[in-house]
Amino acid sequence: MMCEWSQYFPYNRVTQTQWECNVVSQNTPTIYDYGVQRIWIDAGRIAIIRTDGSVTPGALRMWARVVTDTAWQFPVDRPIAICHDLGKRQSFNADVRHYAQKVYTAMPQDRPIYGVVTLPNNLLMPIIGLFVRRHTNKRPNVYEHVTADIKKSIAWLREQIQQHDQASV
Repeated sequence: MMCEWSQYFPYNRVTQTQWECNVVSQNTPTIYDYGVQRIWIDAGRIAIIRTDGSVTPGALRMWARVVTDTAWQFPVDRPIAICHDLGKRQSFNADVRHYAQKVYTAMPQDRPIYGVVTLPNNLLMPIIGLFVRRHTNKRPNVYEHVTADIKKSIAWLREQIQQHDQASV
């Protein structure tokens, strides 16, 4: 089943009870400071982390914390699958690079990590693509993809999970 963002992020706020709900049953987004949002789909197999594109140090720290926390919430017997929707206003600077490197360093090294970056198809896309490939090549357990279409992003993650599951049988 393909999706639209409104399916996953229909609300502006969530209650404390919704925030504390079990990852597997979560059907509303958790909204953090600086416009960072996370929702789990496919029974907790995929996390989608969305930003509003802010590159202030506070927003980048929040994004890095949410990504790292999300990765460590995946059960150890499952691959990590995260879709990063960077928003329409995303830019790339030294701070973005610094926090992204911190995230790469904090990721588990004992299981596969599938990440897909979704951002507008503009001049920034090839730059982020080069950055992602540079880090992916350093970690044999990290597989990443860059695309401009959220539907393709989620489809790619589902395909990677399916291939992983078939190889594990």
